[in-house]
Amino acid sequence: MTLPPNVRRIAVTRPPAVWGRDLQAAKLAWSVMEGLGLELFELDIDLLLNGSAQEIGTHISELLSFRPQLAVATPNAGYLFNAVISSAKSRPNVFLDVLAIPCLLTWDSVVQFPSQLPHINRSCCPDETSRGVLQSLKSALDHPLLFHVAYDKGQIDAMVGLGILPAGRVLHKPVFAYQAFVDFGRAEAASVRQDERVAFTGTLRVDALPSPYESLAFFPELDRQVVSDRPLSQPVWNSLIEFIAGLSAQERETFGLGPDSGCFWGLADYIVSYRANILDRLRVIEGIARPVTFYGNVVEKGVSAFRLPPNMTMGGDQDMISRLPKLNAGTAITVDVVNRIFGSGYTAKIASCLAAGGFCLFDWRPEFIDAFGDDGGQVMFRTIDEMNTKIDIFLGNPAYRRALADYFKGEIAQRHSAKEFYRSLLSQMAVNYKIT
Repeated sequence: MTLPPNVRRIAVTRPPAVWGRDLQAAKLAWSVMEGLGLELFELDIDLLLNGSAQEIGTHISELLSFRPQLAVATPNAGYLFNAVISSAKSRPNVFLDVLAIPCLLTWDSVVQFPSQLPHINRSCCPDETSRGVLQSLKSALDHPLLFHVAYDKGQIDAMVGLGILPAGRVLHKPVFAYQAFVDFGRAEAASVRQDERVAFTGTLRVDALPSPYESLAFFPELDRQVVSDRPLSQPVWNSLIEFIAGLSAQERETFGLGPDSGCFWGLADYIVSYRANILDRLRVIEGIARPVTFYGNVVEKGVSAFRLPPNMTMGGDQDMISRLPKLNAGTAITVDVVNRIFGSGYTAKIASCLAAGGFCLFDWRPEFIDAFGDDGGQVMFRTIDEMNTKIDIFLGNPAYRRALADYFKGEIAQRHSAKEFYRSLLSQMAVNYKIT
């Protein structure tokens, strides 16, 4: 599907510079849309949040003069909720209330949505936490001008099951590979000489300061069942829901552990987005039988000295655009643990590593099988033992490893590039909303 010739002007959200990774991802998306022949207006979220009334007024006037036909929350859906005029009493949304134009929301996280609505209090204190959260989410998300696209089928099921969105309001589309990685894979990957490193790329957020949710009486048992003892292949969200269902009705009521309560969403966000991510990544890294080089950041809050796992050495942070594609292509095996906000899908980091010509080995994701067939199962593991077995197999057979990597690189470039992702979705929006 090609973009209709009448679709030309798109408004996009510009994350604040302090949110560096998100800004980098947004810039990659803008580059793709510009490559499709679109004109872009960057709505400055930092200005909306912190600028003077005069600065905000000038910015909105320039946006109105641009006359955008569609909007895209870049790099993800959450930025729609930041696109408000905070200096106005009613806090109107720029896209939905001021411009009244359709907006593309690509989202990957159920648990993080409530944190982006300013009127929802997610405190674990029963007297402070918000009630009526489901209706607030439904009112915010079930808007006729919002075009929802989710990378993860499990999260669609959760949203529909909770009654936040009706069936059919969310389109599922597998995550894309960043175009810079696709382009590198097409032009440069074959010339990169691979070494025998096993690497892990990403971020570890280590916090020694206890969360308020850890003071809840049942937290130690929740932490054991849902995080520490949970199999790698079991989605964290599912485990959390099962644990809460096993509590008494009185406990659920006392602590506000139903999805209509802010405490439920705060606890879910802490467990799924933070705690399970850190501990699952650490247990996988520590479980790798060979030395592993960590490329990325360790974000330490309240930690005087983070103790590296004994098999891990730091390789330094890598710029996402200029250096990471070459690192992926030049590393024998990049091990990854999918962000726990994904229940059954996989991330752009994995797709991009493969698109650049790298070889990625990661924890089991059913939707990767859906996208790539049985070959997808060869690059995934359910247990630490299976991961180490596959590391040994692929390091011992570089031709086999290279053949699989070339297969995924070609498939992703053809069917799952960022360019194809945005082209197809913006084209569909133009049809659905009758853009002229």
